[in-house]
Amino acid sequence: MDFHKESQNDADGASHSEASPADPSMDPSGFLNFDYGMDWQQLNHIPPALPDTIPNDFFQFVTEQSLTTSSEPNRVSSTTPDKPQATAQATPQPAITPEPSMPSPIYAGQKRPYRAVDTPLNQTVFTLVVGGQPFRLSWESLKSDGPSNFFTNYFRKQKTRVMHIDRSPDTFALVVRHLRGYYVRPQDDLQNQDLLNDARYYGLTRLKKMLEEYLYINVGGKVFRLSWDLFKKDGTHNFFYGPLMHSLFAPHGNEAPPVYIERDPDIFADIITHLRGYTIHIKDEVHRKNLLKDAQYYAFRQLTDRLLTAQRTVDGFTEEGSAEVLLQLQDVRMVGLQPPKAACDKPGMEMTCEEWSMSRVQYKREGALHALLIQISNFYLHIHDNTNGVMIMMCRKGAEMKKLDSIADTIKTRGVNERVYLDDACAMTVDDREEQQIKDLMEDERIKPSWEICQKCPGNCRMLKLAIQRAIAGVHVVGENITLTIARLEAISSRLRMNMKREFLPE
Repeated sequence: MDFHKESQNDADGASHSEASPADPSMDPSGFLNFDYGMDWQQLNHIPPALPDTIPNDFFQFVTEQSLTTSSEPNRVSSTTPDKPQATAQATPQPAITPEPSMPSPIYAGQKRPYRAVDTPLNQTVFTLVVGGQPFRLSWESLKSDGPSNFFTNYFRKQKTRVMHIDRSPDTFALVVRHLRGYYVRPQDDLQNQDLLNDARYYGLTRLKKMLEEYLYINVGGKVFRLSWDLFKKDGTHNFFYGPLMHSLFAPHGNEAPPVYIERDPDIFADIITHLRGYTIHIKDEVHRKNLLKDAQYYAFRQLTDRLLTAQRTVDGFTEEGSAEVLLQLQDVRMVGLQPPKAACDKPGMEMTCEEWSMSRVQYKREGALHALLIQISNFYLHIHDNTNGVMIMMCRKGAEMKKLDSIADTIKTRGVNERVYLDDACAMTVDDREEQQIKDLMEDERIKPSWEICQKCPGNCRMLKLAIQRAIAGVHVVGENITLTIARLEAISSRLRMNMKREFLPE
């Protein structure tokens, strides 16, 4: 029948379509194109038995192909619902072993995501753009100064390997040299201060500590590079170890400028020579005074003591043979003063020579104690002669004499006794004539016209006024007061003698 023939043709066409290979448009991945070595064209051929097991790489093949297929951007999705498929005979499958999770594959046209880690590899390279100039450093170099600094903290927090910094590239080149393990030595005070400021800015502790071991200081236009330990040679209480160090190393927000001191660089070089253990060659008195002035400015106390005009002697005519030191009154330093061995409460006229010796104020110089002698200039003595005897009073006027009040405060006495005493062997020169004793002065015929009636003392009293050009006096503590005993003096007794001492200016 025609109907039977059409059905047979339809069946033959269906069999032919099933025997033909799969259409690539329907199966772009070739998933259904299994090839087990069988010829489907032979209808009467009995295929060989399939293996009982599935190849080990079968599921991996399915996974990779399915991922590739699912990620195709041009795949057209069907809007028709899926039709139920015929269920094939279930075949026993081996147990699937879970494989470790692998990172998602990277396809063409996609960026590799940055994976932030707390500790990058040592050879990971980072780019630092400083002042528009790029610098490339490894992670090992960035952390060479310490595990925590400006760079390491930034790259641990930010998902980038590039940093832009608005600082000097020239200074940063020295920082890079330090981070790579090389020794860095600034050329001058400006470069040192710039590098120190950047070391603080970047938090480079080792570089900062290394730079702070030396002081770059500009004195009068000349730059000196000095170790901080050098200034300890004169003690720690000086200008450099005190206010200068505190101002340089104190935590502050502002970047400090280089240190500049407006003093003589040659004098400062001589002072540094002394601190290094060498002897200063003092050229003349002017040079000594300039050295003394700058030593006092920098508060080098030990050097100041050495430069002060001082004379050390030993009084061998006393029982103990005490050592003495003679200083100008204005050169006496309060820190060197020491109380006497034994103060005396007796009046000065009743004291013995031993008591006078024991009541002398001591002075410490170069580690040793000495009996203090002071040299005083340009003051007046009033010699009173009355029925009670001779009394010598000191007229304390001028700023220099106020130093005695400071000595009294340091020794913790009540004040300064205006009555002075003459040593039993006082060497007096009055009007260029030597006087052996005070009695000889009172009986000198040439000085008698200079005596006048005292208006301050009651009763019959005459007074002689002496202008002391210079005098050497011992310092004692008598009756809780500072008392002076004059050992030598040079004086003028009248205005006539003073005028004779005047000198003309050179023409």
